[in-house]
Amino acid sequence: MTAYFQRKVWIGFIAAMALIAWLALASYWQNKKFEETSAWVAHTNRVLFHTEQLVSLTIDIESGQRGFALTSKEEFLEPYYAASASVLDHIERIKELTRDNVSQQIRIRKLETLLNKKLLFAENVINITRRDNLEEARAVNASMVGKRITDQVRLLINEIQKEENDLLVERTALTEKRVQRFYSTFTALLSVTGIILLLIFYAIYINLKRRTKAEVALRKAIEQVKDMYDNAPCGYHSLNNEGVFVEMNRTWLQWLQYKHEEVVNKMKFRDILTPEGAAMFQEKFDQMKRESFIHDLEFEIVRKDGAIFSVLLNAIAIYDVNGNFVQTRSTVIDYTTQRSALNKVELLNKELESFSYSVSHDLRAPLRSIDGYTQILIEDYAPKMDAEGNRLLQVVVNNARRMTRLIDDLLDFSRVGRKEIDKTTVQVNSLVSTVITEVKAMEPADREIEFVVHPLEPCMADPNLLRQVWYNLISNAVKYTRKTPHARITISSIRHAEELEYSISDNGTGFDMAYAHKLFGVFQRLHRQQEFEGTGVGLAIVHRIITRHGGSIRAQGKVNEGAEFHFSLPLKG
Repeated sequence: MTAYFQRKVWIGFIAAMALIAWLALASYWQNKKFEETSAWVAHTNRVLFHTEQLVSLTIDIESGQRGFALTSKEEFLEPYYAASASVLDHIERIKELTRDNVSQQIRIRKLETLLNKKLLFAENVINITRRDNLEEARAVNASMVGKRITDQVRLLINEIQKEENDLLVERTALTEKRVQRFYSTFTALLSVTGIILLLIFYAIYINLKRRTKAEVALRKAIEQVKDMYDNAPCGYHSLNNEGVFVEMNRTWLQWLQYKHEEVVNKMKFRDILTPEGAAMFQEKFDQMKRESFIHDLEFEIVRKDGAIFSVLLNAIAIYDVNGNFVQTRSTVIDYTTQRSALNKVELLNKELESFSYSVSHDLRAPLRSIDGYTQILIEDYAPKMDAEGNRLLQVVVNNARRMTRLIDDLLDFSRVGRKEIDKTTVQVNSLVSTVITEVKAMEPADREIEFVVHPLEPCMADPNLLRQVWYNLISNAVKYTRKTPHARITISSIRHAEELEYSISDNGTGFDMAYAHKLFGVFQRLHRQQEFEGTGVGLAIVHRIITRHGGSIRAQGKVNEGAEFHFSLPLKG
């Protein structure tokens, strides 16, 4: 939307500038035309001026020579001499001004000839007068030759002036027209410029209004974010490369009972930790700089008053454009209540496991006695009892043995919860191959089971516990395909971004997904004991092992269409 708006602004700006430029050029062009026509008008006026001067000079020549002829006084010759000296100059000026007008040039040449005749005639009258031949001079003047020449001069000058006046009228009209065009163009230029300026000011006003509104909204958002940051139900802080606090929110400060100025840019994170926590933090801090994050680290924090409480820390690393560490972004959760609850749960689990272990061991002795004495009865007294008595004895034996298996499974379940996990790289292909061989050996020799095992990714896990997982899952698949004519069990794996997923599927009895939530519970069975043997603890053991490895397990199935089990393990141990 912003790019589209900016494109429209640029298009409008370019169009406006083009229009202004066009109007400016048009105004300039009209002004040039006006100057040209004005120059032509001035040119015509100069021609008219020089013709008027010729008329005046001709009159001066005529009056000078006539006055002198009548009076013989030299004073009358002053206008004559002045006119004679300049008349031909005016002719040259008119020639120069009308050199592009052929008809005027013809008239001017005739005019020049007449003026030369006029000068010769006047000079002749003056010379006669100076010889004191006044009568002859008067006779020459009375001959009307001079008047006729003067009349011809005036006639030619009138023709020249008439053509120049016609040109003057034409050029004056053109000048007025071009002046009008110039005014129109210039007015349009001013109008368009004014409109564009108004639009620009309006756009600036709208933009400033929007910007002001955006700034107000941004300030509110910043205040809200700041409020959320400061008053969040968890602690926030940032650490620089040396582990010094460069920012901390109000919640975290209240937990620590410190003021902002006492902590920020002064204290290090390890300064608020117990000695054990400080040692662990330095190791994890260096790890985070390399790997960019740490998750769910538990630390004991020392308040300003010396009290200790537990927190859970999560953090990510911030890097600059060159990949250099800048600071952390960290969240801290008060873990005191949860830690207390977990301690109680762990204590209860230990007590429960101890109780289960003790009870299981205590139950074994009477069960062995029941099984042993029942076997003696069967061996020594079977012939003396009827069929119903023997059947009942066999029921006792079977149930005693089933109880023993159940106790063994409970002991296994208990041991899984207590056993420390020792992770190492496990080659799952060879592990699964070994388990398949063991499970098949326990089945009838004539039973056909097809195992399809795809290449399996190696993983980080406890080898013994992972073997228990695969043994239980493969045993279940073999058990629940006994009623299938052609049993097919498929095992595969897939690598995800942060975990490995393993799958085992079969085409056996399957189960109803409505009861899938019961699969991984202790003593939870979805089939009757008469259909498939078992204690209901195997999948619970699998679930506990996978969970303790930081993974997860799920199941899918349909009645009489088989079942699929998928479990995942984290890539990083």
